[in-house]
Amino acid sequence: MSKRAERLGRFLEDDLGWYVFEVSYRCKKCGHRSSFSDNYCAHCGGKMVADREEPKEIVDQLEEAIAYALGEVITCKHS
Repeated sequence: MSKRAERLGRFLEDDLGWYVFEVSYRCKKCGHRSSFSDNYCAHCGGKMVADREEPKEIVDQLEEAIAYALGEVITCKHS
């Protein structure tokens, strides 16, 4: 998970009481995904690991929505 997403998740969780990023699990061997915390993959028997990656667009949209709600403006650092 990116540092940006971690900060946003902590803000939502700690300050607002929202839990946003759902943990999913991915097999290290075959890549199968599951929402259950089984230790081993049902398809190939490989080891399942936590995979908390989130799409960048969702993080962008959440940041913009929160900034709007708080009356702040997020500016691009690359401009």
